[in-house]
Amino acid sequence: MRFQPVSTLLELKRKITKMKKMSVIIGLFFLTFSACERVLDPGNEINSKGIFYSADGNIYRMDYDGSNVTQITFEEKDCNNPQISSDGTLLYYDVQANINRIPSGGLMYDFSIINIMKLANKELVEISGENDWCSNASLSPDKKLVVFCSQTDGHGADIFTADINGKNLTQITNGYYNRYPKFTPNGRQIIFESSRDNKDNLFIADLDGKNLRQLTDSEWNVNAVFSPNGDKIVWETYWDIWMMDIDGSNKINLTNDEKFFDRVPSYSNNGSKLVFIAENLRSASSNDRTYEIHILDLLTNERHEIVKTGQNFEPMFFPNDDKILFSRYENDYHFYLYNVNPDGSDLKRLVRGGNAAIH
Repeated sequence: MRFQPVSTLLELKRKITKMKKMSVIIGLFFLTFSACERVLDPGNEINSKGIFYSADGNIYRMDYDGSNVTQITFEEKDCNNPQISSDGTLLYYDVQANINRIPSGGLMYDFSIINIMKLANKELVEISGENDWCSNASLSPDKKLVVFCSQTDGHGADIFTADINGKNLTQITNGYYNRYPKFTPNGRQIIFESSRDNKDNLFIADLDGKNLRQLTDSEWNVNAVFSPNGDKIVWETYWDIWMMDIDGSNKINLTNDEKFFDRVPSYSNNGSKLVFIAENLRSASSNDRTYEIHILDLLTNERHEIVKTGQNFEPMFFPNDDKILFSRYENDYHFYLYNVNPDGSDLKRLVRGGNAAIH
């Protein structure tokens, strides 16, 4: 088995998530959800065109060039993982409360909820479970449903859907450790990661949990994203980025470079390119490794190294594909957001923060 590095931001999140599930013990039959609406901070409508990110436990917005930074949330809890609906009307994010350090060095969250905010008036809907943990939210294309994972007992997590107001809760999975659900582009199915038989694989199911199918069958399959036209899935497996049809057929290894551990792919908005993290395996030790940013042209199969230095994470294209946004972990133990041109020129640091979404 090849060595699995654990120093990337994504894997740190997953290690924290696994610590969460060991710290919260809830009987499945006592799982209850509630929804309530409140106005956070009445004021002007929030401009959805920009970059949303988390810093110091709250959500912020800024223009594409890093100007006009505006604080969106004012919580005493930890707000992170902001996402924007495709039409720019809704902001949704995780809120994690009662954060405590545990002897192993990790974090323990008493509970985590999902907030959905209407950017027009800052009205909030809270999707929560009593003494529970909810995370990894995704909205359906028509914005009528939200899918998320929730702690159901001390040993696993399941996938649930609910109406956008938090009502009509439906459990999609039952057992194992299931997370990172996403609606298919047509909104008719849900794809998610699941740990079964000591493997991490991708599964797809109807909205009611029926017609469950396994799409991959190997030890490590994560970070699935859909192509803009919805007919392809790209994902990360050990060492490489792969592509398949949405039904799991026609699997192709896209990267296959032994010098790099390729991970966390993201499509350009026109569907012609992928940007991803390439962990440089030529470094003397894992502590010295750089996490480069590479672009793969899907039309020519040409690979380009865009950012060759630093520990970089979560790259994504700007809406018109003219720049790339990413976060970087720096020597002061903070994350900073950067942008860069697709040819690697004009690298610019924007603000301190991470977990960004762009619209």
